[in-house]
Amino acid sequence: MSQLGQVGRDPEVITEARRRVDLYLAAQPGAAHDATIPPERVGILLMLGALAGDEALHQRYVQQLQTPSTGSNTAAYMTALAWFEAPALAERTRELATDGRGGIPSRWRLLVALLDNPRTRLDTWAWMQSHWPQIEAQTPPAGRIELLEGTAGLCDPMRRWEVSSFFSPSIRPLEGGLKAYSWALSEIDACIDRQSHLRTAGDWLRAHYSDKALKKRSKRNRPARGAS
Repeated sequence: MSQLGQVGRDPEVITEARRRVDLYLAAQPGAAHDATIPPERVGILLMLGALAGDEALHQRYVQQLQTPSTGSNTAAYMTALAWFEAPALAERTRELATDGRGGIPSRWRLLVALLDNPRTRLDTWAWMQSHWPQIEAQTPPAGRIELLEGTAGLCDPMRRWEVSSFFSPSIRPLEGGLKAYSWALSEIDACIDRQSHLRTAGDWLRAHYSDKALKKRSKRNRPARGAS
């Protein structure tokens, strides 16, 4: 179900997830609330519900994060907020990461989740760079290292250079910072290398198995007229 919704964007799966999320959020706190969706499915359904989510649902997720009784589902709501992909809602999620109001714990993890979503990754990275003084002032060293590690999905040489130069002065001196810095850059390098191999393979397949290439090969192998 997760793959059909998150990757395949199956409309029926997303619509059903939204219906079940609405039921879950409408239930009373306590046993009835938890019984609506099995605990192990809450995170997946909240995320899929966000794909069809609007401003009202985004606000309801935020309210759940601000509620102490949310407890073990805090991480699930944080991850799900990153899957509201409408530009205005993604921007609102980013702003929550530096908004000191509302009692949201470990709010930098909203940015980590946005970096994990390919559709919000680049905008979030650009936003982080322009808001870093504010982020750095509000985020403990361990959180800043998590943000660095979150950039591992930035998969092109220009972003690799940005990550390297941006984090080198402030993160490397932290305990565990150099290790995280080296790991993130190695992950970016590996991703760039994979993409390069995929492009090479794609070029080869197009050269040998495109309609044009197959027609050319068929014509070349066709016996000449009059040949016995």
